[in-house]
Order: sequence, then C-alpha cells, then structure tokens
Amino acid sequence: MPSLLRPKGYRMIKDFSVENFRCFRSLELKDLKRVNVVVGQNASGKSALGEAIYLAAWSSPNVAQRIRLERGRLVPQAPAVIYWNKKLFEEYWDDLFYNFDSRERIRFTIHDQPSDEVSATYLVDAFYDRHRGTTSMGNLLSLEPVTPFVFERTVGGMLRRNAATVVDNKLSFSGDNLALPSVATITPLSAFDQASAAEAFSDLVKSDQRDVIQKSLATVFDGIEGLDLALDATLAALFAKVPKVQQHMPIGLASSGMAKLVHILLNITKSLNGVVMIDELENGIYYRLLPQVWKCIYDFAGPRNVQLFVSTHSWECLKAAQSTLGGNEHDFTLLQARKSPEGGCEVKRFEGLNLAAALEQNLEIR
Repeated sequence: MPSLLRPKGYRMIKDFSVENFRCFRSLELKDLKRVNVVVGQNASGKSALGEAIYLAAWSSPNVAQRIRLERGRLVPQAPAVIYWNKKLFEEYWDDLFYNFDSRERIRFTIHDQPSDEVSATYLVDAFYDRHRGTTSMGNLLSLEPVTPFVFERTVGGMLRRNAATVVDNKLSFSGDNLALPSVATITPLSAFDQASAAEAFSDLVKSDQRDVIQKSLATVFDGIEGLDLALDATLAALFAKVPKVQQHMPIGLASSGMAKLVHILLNITKSLNGVVMIDELENGIYYRLLPQVWKCIYDFAGPRNVQLFVSTHSWECLKAAQSTLGGNEHDFTLLQARKSPEGGCEVKRFEGLNLAAALEQNLEIR
C-alpha cells in the first residue's frame, strides 16, 4: 500500500468535524484560523476537542492509549489483571465513544486550507472490526474472539489502517505512526524533555538557525545571553547563559517559564506546516510577561506555517492577547466549549473581531 504523504500545499486545518467521540455526539467547526483560542469551564469539552484533533491526525489506537495514560488512567497488567478477554479489551477503549456506545463509529473529518490550488480531506474512522475477531492466546477463561479496535484513514483514495488487538495475552498494535497533519501537544503536565529539546536544538544548529530561539526568547525574557548544548549528568541538554551567573545552566534551572516557552518554540520548529496545541498557556508564566508571550508565539509560528490551538482559563491571559490580536483579528478565532442542553458538549466559534470586541468591553467569555 502506498504511504500517505501530506499533500503539496498543506497549510492548516480549515474545517474539522467529530462524530460519536467522548462528549461530542456531533461537532462541526468551520473556517478555523492560524490562532484558535479555546475557552470553557471544567468538563466543557476543551480537552476532548484537543484529543479529537490529536487522534484525527495520528489515526492510531497506540496514540489513543498514550492519551489514556496522560489522563492518569492505567494499563491493565498481571497480577491485577491476568486475562485480556473480550470484555476487558472493549472496556479499555469504550470511553472514546460518545456515551460509551460503540455501536456507531467514531468519525473525524479534516479539511485542510491549501497555500496553492491543492487541498485534501482526511477522513478517519475508529471502530471495532467485528469481522476479524481473534481468540486471545493463553486466555483460559474465555475463547470469545477479541474484536480488533481499528483506525482507518482515507486521503485521496488511499487507505491507511492501524489496529489494536490481543496477542499472547498482551495488547498488540499494527500499522504505523504517521501524523497528518504533523501535530504536537503541550500540556500543563508536560515535563520539559531535555533529550527532545537537545535533539530539536541540534537540528537548528545543523541548519544554521541556532539563534532563532534565542532571539525570540529575548523578546520575553531580558538578558538572555545565549543558548547552547552541553552535558548534564553525561547527557546532552539545553543550557542558557543568564546575566551575573558565571556559567551556563540547564534551561529549567534558569527559569521554569523560560523552559516552557522554549518547549513551545522548539515544538513549533518541529511542526512545520502542522499544528501545535498549547493547553493552559498561562501556566508557569508570570502574568506581566503574557502579552510578550502571545506576540512571541504568534510571530514565531507564522513564518513556519504552524497553526495554534491555545487554551486558557485565565482572564489575564486572554486580556494579554489584545495587543497581538489588534490588527490581526483575521488570524484569530475564539472556540467556546460548553455543556449542551441536549447532553454532551458543544463548541461555539466566534470571529477574531468578536473576540477583540469582547476583550475591549471586558465581557466574560470564558
């Protein structure tokens, strides 16, 4: 089967729809922009929206398991669980389906916005393939077939299939991991990964772009005199040179807020022509720096054709976006997640001009 490559001219997600996923019975978002600001109360669907975009891009049960772990849920294992039977296997995935009802498929649809005449629709289905049940080897309690959990993605008539099943009483994944579009997530629980940071910074050095991160950091944090790679406990790590300190120090030791912004910028460099999702932008950053942070990530993402989804609970963080929003309203949307009167959740979309007006008038939009 031919590999699915990102179509020429891919720029960003223009339209996105979801059916039968988590808290969304049906959701359709039109005309998304370069910067999509996501707000809403707890349990209103903000995280589920981010997961939907992430899963639609990766189209993989392996990634669905990663999301499970990030939500603090566990992977069954001996001796607590001895046998992966059909019941346990389906309970493991059923919370992905709206109202835990797996009789209908989960469906994601991405329509991209091209930079030339080429565009594409990405159609992703997640379902139990009831025609391909397999008996879990070593399962002495039940020989009832375990039904594979499948993600199928269709782009331009080409089909890609990733599946999870049970082999020798262990979860087994088939297929590949290829994100279309490329997508990265930054959550409040995301630890600063020095190995990934060092690798990404090394790539910038090789392409003669080592100064791009430092120059952007300097617009937010005064006095950054340099960034470089050095060994930290025998491993390559990213170090910063700060004023009045005689030697470079690991970036996280220099400042947790600085480390977060570096984390964001490096993920943007790795997600060219793709998507970066930032959950709770304000987390770990001093409120007076937030206007500069908004401008920094906006200016940094633009030339790299990176689309941003930025969530926040903070009014200060929203107000801090005003100076960047002004004159660039066409690049912004507001996505307001909330409980639906019919059950589940919904997301209302507002133009950047409406967001600017609401912030100017101090209207509560969270």
